[in-house]
Amino acid sequence: MDRGAVIHPLLAILAEERDALISGDFDGLPGIALRREGILADLAVDGIDRDGAILVDAALARNQALLATAIAGVRSVGRRMEQLVRLRDGYETYDSSGTRARLGADGPAFERKA
Repeated sequence: MDRGAVIHPLLAILAEERDALISGDFDGLPGIALRREGILADLAVDGIDRDGAILVDAALARNQALLATAIAGVRSVGRRMEQLVRLRDGYETYDSSGTRARLGADGPAFERKA
């Protein structure tokens, strides 16, 4: 198989992965990864030239940076959600004499949802 015939589909898959990461379509990433693995298996058999390797390396590095940023963002949201849950249940603080006080714990015993 022609080396370019493998590199171009791989670059297209990597561009699709990039678009999914930028748009936040994380549900689409597993399917993209499976297709990418298939193309990489073909590439392992057919080989790659230097120019193709440079292009693929740049696209992989770009996507890796985007994925790391997305993971950091999801973790940040998780931490913020934990903080909000803790604040909903009350906030502990200390008064000027050093006595612990709980703020906001006097809410209703149940939560109404519309």
